[in-house]
Amino acid sequence: IRAAVINDWEKYGIHMLDATLGILDIDIIDINCIKHNSYDSYFLYCSDNLTVQIDTLGSNILAFSYEIFGTKKCEKFEIRDNFTSFKRMLGCFIDQIKTKEPAISWDNMSKSISTLITGVNARNTASRIKVIYE
Repeated sequence: IRAAVINDWEKYGIHMLDATLGILDIDIIDINCIKHNSYDSYFLYCSDNLTVQIDTLGSNILAFSYEIFGTKKCEKFEIRDNFTSFKRMLGCFIDQIKTKEPAISWDNMSKSISTLITGVNARNTASRIKVIYE
């Protein structure tokens, strides 16, 4: 899996993490971040020998791109209409308030938050860091 997103890890990395955890039942074992001149590449090493790469491209490149490479098929998804995505998520939030049922499971939310924190630490220390789930 390879994803690319506008801005930085703290602001938009969560969208790519939620997309990944929403389709795969995996644990992220550890993370490494390689800083380039104008963007950062995060490598998430997961259970089942899967590696997820998330590039955060900064504010000058408008991208929400998600690619899945499989042995039988490859797919690429481009999101160009952020307003519709935001509107859909706002609808999910309203439904969550009405039904008192979380839109995202606590397990996935906890995985996402722990992964985001570990990604920041990996970037700041320029080292591969183990994800510790809270």
